[in-house]
Amino acid sequence: MQLFVPRVRPRAGLITAVVLTLMALLVLVASPAARAATPGTFTTLAPSPQPVNNVAVDPTTNLIYAQQYGTSPGTGFYSYNPKTNTWTTRASAPLVEGNNGGAAYFDG
Repeated sequence: MQLFVPRVRPRAGLITAVVLTLMALLVLVASPAARAATPGTFTTLAPSPQPVNNVAVDPTTNLIYAQQYGTSPGTGFYSYNPKTNTWTTRASAPLVEGNNGGAAYFDG
């Protein structure tokens, strides 16, 4: 009695692997991350409404908070959303910053 053993076509597996690899590369090239700036280039972002300092980031929302720099009037607070590339004016500070401040994020 003789057993029938199907003949495996080694090229079929290779062709499948090549096609899947090309599809994966196509997805990577078409992704927004692939179209991002290349090393050594800069992307212009929205400018703050006023010059700012005392910057802190909320890691839970990724919003960036900053206070108006200087004494003219120096009481502005702003937040920047990197996802939308927009600044939002927040409530004013009760006193002028005058370039003598600091910022930190504390536990939410």
